[in-house]
Amino acid sequence: MKDSRVIVGVDEAGRGPILGPMVMVALAFAEEDIKKLEWLGVKDSKLLSSFAREELFERIREVVKDFRVEVIEPDAIDLSLKESESNLNWLEADTSARMVSDVDNLKSKIGIDFGSGYLSDPKTQDFLLKHYDKYPELFRRMWQPYKELMEQKKQKRLGEF
Repeated sequence: MKDSRVIVGVDEAGRGPILGPMVMVALAFAEEDIKKLEWLGVKDSKLLSSFAREELFERIREVVKDFRVEVIEPDAIDLSLKESESNLNWLEADTSARMVSDVDNLKSKIGIDFGSGYLSDPKTQDFLLKHYDKYPELFRRMWQPYKELMEQKKQKRLGEF
């Protein structure tokens, strides 16, 4: 029997306020549990009362396979804004990537270090080129770089005629 696909979602709260931390959460759950989460009433937390969020917390924990919570304090947010190579978007992206790696460690599952998952990473580029066909479920196939690679693979080379 084939293993169930694991889906990992990341969200944040508190990105915009002038005070307080930003909190990020990563949840890993089996694909077939999406309906359970919908049935429980899980949706954007901004659409739920604080009471409803508290009530859902324990129910969600019973459904998910794993989760991580990261609190990013104001001084860490400020530091990310001071560095020339960083900003709040990069801080959130780096934190998301680390959290996803923690809850759904694909590298150990497939036994290949594919880098950060960003195409700016040479390890990720190499993994895409060498393993796009072996692990298609890992890739965001609607993204333009993936589509372009598929088009290149379809084209015949001069020596193939």
